[in-house]
Amino acid sequence: MTFPRKGTVTIRVMLLVVLAALVVIGGCDPVTLFLEPIESSEVRIREDAILGRWTSEGLSDFFDNDMIVAIDGGRRGAYTINISQKEFEPGDINDLIFNSYLVTLGNRTFIDIVQKDALLKIGHRLNDLPDTIRRHTLPVHIVGRIDVEGETITVEWLSAEWLQEYLEAHPAELEYLKESLLVISDRETVQNFLVAHGKEWATSEEPWIFERVE
Repeated sequence: MTFPRKGTVTIRVMLLVVLAALVVIGGCDPVTLFLEPIESSEVRIREDAILGRWTSEGLSDFFDNDMIVAIDGGRRGAYTINISQKEFEPGDINDLIFNSYLVTLGNRTFIDIVQKDALLKIGHRLNDLPDTIRRHTLPVHIVGRIDVEGETITVEWLSAEWLQEYLEAHPAELEYLKESLLVISDRETVQNFLVAHGKEWATSEEPWIFERVE
């Protein structure tokens, strides 16, 4: 699949993401989206300490409900992340399902997340949408710095506002669609950018703190 280069045409992206989930993950400020995953076999790592069930006060406050984040191991080093409410009413967004990888770049650990499905209400899944709609959707990735220490996970998501300002001053480093907050550079280019700037980027909000559920 070929995508136009930045400045030639505007891509109107219909994301395979529940928009509310992006707000939850990134806080109030917009997060940067990536067309390509940052994961590859050379930089992929496993960290079994992230497996299990977690809660986050910020996540629960946003949904106005108690939330559980369940992280399970998947194939080829992947993780499956399921965000769900402890109790819900029909019509709520009951389930958000993501695939993710952990990678090490420039002596920092990053998490790459892409949404795979959502239970929009009882018995209705995002993946059940008709092909006439799904063929216009585009899976995108969200990238964050991640630290696991004891029974706590801390995640910091890359601020789209910071990246836009940075690329205005350094336009040759990444290809980026401002209208969609979407980086369209290839994987190797993004990996090199994270090695160079992964310690200095600004985050979209305060870090997300997840505590283990006993």
